[in-house]
Amino acid sequence: MMLNPVATYFHHATDGLGTELETNQNKEWGQKQKDKAMFGLTYFDTILGETDFLAGDTFSVADITLHAGLVFAGFAQIDIPEKLTNLKAWQARLATPPSIH
Repeated sequence: MMLNPVATYFHHATDGLGTELETNQNKEWGQKQKDKAMFGLTYFDTILGETDFLAGDTFSVADITLHAGLVFAGFAQIDIPEKLTNLKAWQARLATPPSIH
């Protein structure tokens, strides 16, 4: 719900990897995928308002996957809206050792 839509947005609605490699872009499809990613951000914010981690009480592959999606989203210049405070707090917690480092 995050990594794939962000990647599709990046490859279709931005310059992506450059015109030599991005030869078959569909900007409309890419923009729809960005909208899907933004929906995902809101969904994850809701989940993280109820629990510290995505899949229960402990850090899991679900958290790792979302973290990777958010890193790529930042690279693709998709920002987390300020109103998504639960998601922003979760991201800040992961940025401090020992969770990701």
